[in-house]
Amino acid sequence: MGVINCAIQLNFFYGLFKTAAIPLYAILAIWVALPCLLTRILLDRFGHKAILCFPFMWTACEFFRSELYYLKFSWLSGGMALSHPFYNGLPGLFGFYGVSFIFLLIVAVAIVIPKSRYKPFAGLLIIPALCMSYIQPKQNRPGPNVLGVQLEYPFEQQVLAHLEKNIERYPETELIVLSEYSFPGDIPASIREFCKTNNVYLIAGGKVKKPGSAESGIPMKIGKGKKGADRNWYNTAFVINPQGETEFTQVKSVPIQFFNDGLPAPKQELWKSPWGKIGLAICYDLSYSKVMDELISQGAEALIIPTMDAIKWGEYEHRLHAKMPIVRAREYGIEIFRVASSGISQHVSARGKLLAETNFPGQGEQIYSKLLMHPKATVPVDRAIAYLSIFFSLIAMAFLLIKKKSLVHEKPIESEELVEVEEPALGSLCMVIAVTALVSIFSKEN
Repeated sequence: MGVINCAIQLNFFYGLFKTAAIPLYAILAIWVALPCLLTRILLDRFGHKAILCFPFMWTACEFFRSELYYLKFSWLSGGMALSHPFYNGLPGLFGFYGVSFIFLLIVAVAIVIPKSRYKPFAGLLIIPALCMSYIQPKQNRPGPNVLGVQLEYPFEQQVLAHLEKNIERYPETELIVLSEYSFPGDIPASIREFCKTNNVYLIAGGKVKKPGSAESGIPMKIGKGKKGADRNWYNTAFVINPQGETEFTQVKSVPIQFFNDGLPAPKQELWKSPWGKIGLAICYDLSYSKVMDELISQGAEALIIPTMDAIKWGEYEHRLHAKMPIVRAREYGIEIFRVASSGISQHVSARGKLLAETNFPGQGEQIYSKLLMHPKATVPVDRAIAYLSIFFSLIAMAFLLIKKKSLVHEKPIESEELVEVEEPALGSLCMVIAVTALVSIFSKEN
């Protein structure tokens, strides 16, 4: 079921990786099967009350596959369902991973409750959580008037023409945002001059070579990583001030696997803008809690996300990706302004309401809105729950490995003898996951 679900939802993988997408579907499916397998073993050994372990096993596997190893991929997690308006307040209360944990825990408790007339009402435990949807947003203050323009791999003169046209249409614009990879290198002089002439700030994606690397090695556009390709550069978001100078830069924290997407960011900082502290994250960074939590912990009051979503990846991929800003906005209680190269660009309120949105592929479309600053954005409690779940799961797996007696199954009824079933494959898998988890958790890299 895991493979089928991944193949349907992530069908664009096949367009990107061809037959190599099949093992990727299988790897993602493993993280669905593993908590079920481990819980099944515990149920066989300790009875139905072991179902209480399942929320921890599931959360550990979901967090691990989303945040803690090379192939980390957070899409299709239970938390993405929270982009639906019905779950307005849940992400901020429990977090992206915490909601799955809470729902599964309630189900597990309902299962172990002794049979009684009260058991049918166990589901009512979720009502207090659903009531949190009516929590009022935290205090805010006015931010900049922001204009976003959708352009995929544009020429310099094409960008300039769109900027001049839109600044006439929206003369009160204070900040303009372009997508990731808007330029093949630094911001051109003509664009800087535009900022000076019109007294506006600009955020746009480009590239910066790593100090000491060869200039000629920087590729002109993103693509699948090739053997020998020069990766000594940084996928960078530039902030150009009204004087035409580079005021701030932020490098992409998590380059996309299997793509020549540059080097990971050496550090994360906030842009201290005239309106307050603004966090910049590039495209896929928004999918990782560990990346975004750092910006929120530093005091980000709004998030701006330049994004590259290629037209050839298809509309479904764009719509799937567009769920993430809604979930993150609700999770942190902060506004997000995201500009994608071919859609879907969005301005999302701190409650996850779409205030403005563009279409796919929408070349040349613009998004204009007033950004509000939220000084009290917070990281949800589910991060602690996730690490606790990993610790609990490692202990459970270690227990299964140390215990000498294997699963005991009954033979057919005519024989009352019991046989032991060896589990070398499970043991090896548990050991690999345990070691990888420990290395990932204590690694300094995101």
